[in-house]
Amino acid sequence: MNIKRKKICLLFCGGSILVSRDSKSIKVLAKKDIPRWMNEVSELKIIAEIDPVFVFSGSSDSISPEVWSRLAKEIKKRYNSYDGFVITHDFDSIVYSSAALSFMLQNLGKPVILTGSHEVNENIKGAEKMFQNFRNLGIRANLINAVQVAIMNLAEVGIMYGNRLLQATQTQKSLSNAINLYDTTGEYLGKVDFGIRLAEDRQLRRKTALVLRPMIERSVFVLHLYPGMDIVAALNLLSRDIKAIIIRAADVALKTADIKHLEKFSAERKVPIFIQLDDKQQLDQAKGLIYLPTMIPEVSLVKVMWALGQTKSISQLRSLIKENLANEFLNGQ
Repeated sequence: MNIKRKKICLLFCGGSILVSRDSKSIKVLAKKDIPRWMNEVSELKIIAEIDPVFVFSGSSDSISPEVWSRLAKEIKKRYNSYDGFVITHDFDSIVYSSAALSFMLQNLGKPVILTGSHEVNENIKGAEKMFQNFRNLGIRANLINAVQVAIMNLAEVGIMYGNRLLQATQTQKSLSNAINLYDTTGEYLGKVDFGIRLAEDRQLRRKTALVLRPMIERSVFVLHLYPGMDIVAALNLLSRDIKAIIIRAADVALKTADIKHLEKFSAERKVPIFIQLDDKQQLDQAKGLIYLPTMIPEVSLVKVMWALGQTKSISQLRSLIKENLANEFLNGQ
């Protein structure tokens, strides 16, 4: 009896560099590069049937909200044809992209796993030879693990690096120089240790109608407060094209006058201000601002951008921001 093979869609969005059998670095910069690249990782076909799709080839600093939306739309278009999705991605901005997909892909019932390779500055003398084996090991191991996870019983957006599977909205850069470039603020979605073990409390596969919400507002300004900052002067420097402001003030005691200035600015400019505060008394005073629950900084920025893409209503923005949509809140909020 023939067992139906699982089908995985592999989307290229950077992070695809590897060393070929003839010791040359290759990566997918265009659709035409895919066949040769796929031949170098032919072991993926043992795990599942792989269909590659080219999406984007720029570096991490070229990743934009438009690329996030394109990825989400490509997944939506193919959602019913595949058992799971794997995305290659440069590691520098992978947290932003994975968070965006977590909000854009609502009612997700299948795995969406981001992974990739370590980019190396090849202008450094000896770097190419030094990192050939390391890069090849990294991309091959990451891809094999990601494809294996994508056929498992999981319905999450995750990041696969090293021996860890991390939930997208709980991922942050690791402070160590170990094999794992990222760490989590919560529990791991899975670990690689003589096989892949998934967390028991993960979201399981289910038959769902995926809801695509790709709209996003990119004109958001983040202001980090420090003790003694002249908030009025800082606000006056902002462009009138700004559509929203995020105030990070978790470690700063705001004066009542500062809160009043922020509320006045928000009302006069018709610009919503989202504020992250730890002081409950200050929160009670800031009725004209939108409270931002504690999240990883990259995730909170993406959530605000995404929420603004869904609505301009202040009351609806408050509701969206306070809702834990993709397990993005920290500290059990």
